[in-house]
Amino acid sequence: MPVKKDSSIGLSWTGLAHHERRGVLESAALQALAGDSVLEKERQLSEMILQLQMVREQLLAQQEHAKNVATSLRLLTVQIEEACRYRCAANGSG
Repeated sequence: MPVKKDSSIGLSWTGLAHHERRGVLESAALQALAGDSVLEKERQLSEMILQLQMVREQLLAQQEHAKNVATSLRLLTVQIEEACRYRCAANGSG
């Protein structure tokens, strides 16, 4: 999965642990709330929402990939078990 960079804070999201990402987002929220104007606060909050949406999409993609890997492993396990049963039966030890 490609690494996403946030240009405003210069961090790689996929390289950060969950608690680190949370800390970065909390810090960014505090910065947004400390902005000079309502328009600046709105802009910063909109940017944060976009960043959160990107992180959510990455997490969903990772979850889907993990499900696919698990399914593939289950199928491979069944195939290996069937091959072992066939081999044992062919050798007369099954």
